[in-house]
Amino acid sequence: MNQLLSKAGAIIVTVTVFLFAVCIVCGFHFGSYLVCMFLPIGYIMMSDGFQHESTEQTKVSANIGLILAAIQAACIFPNPDQEGARNDVR
Repeated sequence: MNQLLSKAGAIIVTVTVFLFAVCIVCGFHFGSYLVCMFLPIGYIMMSDGFQHESTEQTKVSANIGLILAAIQAACIFPNPDQEGARNDVR
């Protein structure tokens, strides 16, 4: 089950990176932002699979990778309170 989730996460990451590059080249900036919303989900799934399959010697680095994936998701997903604060400042 975990191997299937990590493979699905790797596919999501691959597809979103490709679509991000296509949107940037085409100048469709909203599409690039939209695609970036799905990237952390795949990255968390992929790094969780790596963490599950890691050995005891590499468990610390796998845990750090999973923590960094969660931090990336927290930075990319918009917070409604922060969005309102940004719109008020001109």
